[in-house]
Amino acid sequence: MSTIVITVSNGTFTGTFATFSPFVTGGNTVATTLQEGISNATRALAFNNQLMVKGTVINDLITVYGINGQVVAKVKAAGEQTTLNLNRGIYLVNVKSSNSSTNFKVVIN
Repeated sequence: MSTIVITVSNGTFTGTFATFSPFVTGGNTVATTLQEGISNATRALAFNNQLMVKGTVINDLITVYGINGQVVAKVKAAGEQTTLNLNRGIYLVNVKSSNSSTNFKVVIN
């Protein structure tokens, strides 16, 4: 675990993140960047205009947001892997299980 502290004009925000890797663009099967408080088994992959979320269990809630904050897709996982077709763009993906939540940034090329 590493702690990242960001100071803003009206106070301080402190967050603890499980992992942080460079921002990755689609085209390969790599796309996770920011993971917060969930098993390392959950991951998001972007390739061929598709988003694949792996490491989920039945009824985990997967919500995909466009860069403007609008919900683009919201589905319940049917098992270990869920695939969604998306247009080119930058997306924020939230995976929420019964006891934890994680966020990913992905780019679909």
